[in-house]
Amino acid sequence: MGNFSLLYNAYKSELDQIISHYNALQSAFKKSKRYERYQKSCQEKLGLPAFNRKLSVAKILNPEIILRTFQAYENKVNHQFRIAKKQLNFNIQPTDKSSKVLSEPLSTALAKAELWNKKSQSLAIKASSSVRFNKTSGFYIGRYLLDLKVYDGKQLIGGKQHGIKGASLQNNAATQTQAVKKFTQLIEKEGLWNVLGLQEVSCK
Repeated sequence: MGNFSLLYNAYKSELDQIISHYNALQSAFKKSKRYERYQKSCQEKLGLPAFNRKLSVAKILNPEIILRTFQAYENKVNHQFRIAKKQLNFNIQPTDKSSKVLSEPLSTALAKAELWNKKSQSLAIKASSSVRFNKTSGFYIGRYLLDLKVYDGKQLIGGKQHGIKGASLQNNAATQTQAVKKFTQLIEKEGLWNVLGLQEVSCK
């Protein structure tokens, strides 16, 4: 029985520490910005399966363990994540006509991921672009540079530059259509977070 008691105390102490650490970070969490809140709440949620495995062992070692505090922690983590996810959305603010057209695949990908919102309190993706044209072997070539900067309020939290080449037999303007297709493929290949220059945190 002594060994069981020691083992139970070790598991319970570990569970208590997880909750204590979580509670200690709440003040800083509430002051953090939306993307950071989403990251933190997602990471906490990802730790729940391991937490519940430890709790299951503690229950076996001591069937009389009072579960209320542990269940409250799990409910709080899930609730906090749901709110953070709901508040995490983006809108695109193009600075020129070309960046508006080039960033359309990004709008589509954000909408598909349920991360698109035109509201002013959304995280802003500021898009600007430049282009160089030339003609070679009968092809019109447009080399577009799409510059994305991601802001949470006034704070720059991410961003990336993308060089996209479009080629057409028609004219310079038609190269943009091909560049949009290339950018669509890039988003599908690299993923939304990488294209935005943000650290990926994936929670369901």
